[in-house]
Amino acid sequence: MRCPKCQSDNTGEAKFCIEYGCELRAVKPPPAIDYAQPLSCTPKHLAEKILAARHSIEGERREL
Repeated sequence: MRCPKCQSDNTGEAKFCIEYGCELRAVKPPPAIDYAQPLSCTPKHLAEKILAARHSIEGERREL
């Protein structure tokens, strides 16, 4: 586990940072980003704007 303040590496069982004594138990890893679901990593207002204008940004299909 990495200390959020000093970025030093600590063991997984550590409750406090070995460098400065920062509490590590309160640190929670950020939630995983699901790239298959764009709404999970795109701000809500931007996702709504993209979905509302989907018909105009789809592009065109041509047969070659």
